[in-house]
Amino acid sequence: MAAAVGVAVAIAVAVAVAEAVAVAVAVAVTVGVGVNVAVAVGVAVGVRVAVAVAVGVNVGVAVGVRVAVALAVGVAVAVAVAIGVNVGVAVGVRVAVGLAVGVAVAVDDGVGVTVGVGVAPPDGVTRT
Repeated sequence: MAAAVGVAVAIAVAVAVAEAVAVAVAVAVTVGVGVNVAVAVGVAVGVRVAVAVAVGVNVGVAVGVRVAVALAVGVAVAVAVAIGVNVGVAVGVRVAVGLAVGVAVAVDDGVGVTVGVGVAPPDGVTRT
């Protein structure tokens, strides 16, 4: 009887130990899978963030280059316009001076002609 009881107790202990080991293994596997999944998700998220940051940097650089080019073109156009305005003013001044000189010469000629016509030659002098 004692032997039977001892065998039953031994079997019960063995079953309990086996169940405890099985539970421990299951928990370890679950934890391991969870850790692996978490690591994989973390890596995926990290890669996505890195790609997004890289794309954002590239887009920012491209936009910056375009803005810089646009500014450079704008400055070049403004300089060209300023040069054109300066040339136009210079030409306008020269034309105005030329016209003023032309008017002065015409006035001088006109006055000379008027004076010449208005002055009668002395008596006995014949014009040729």
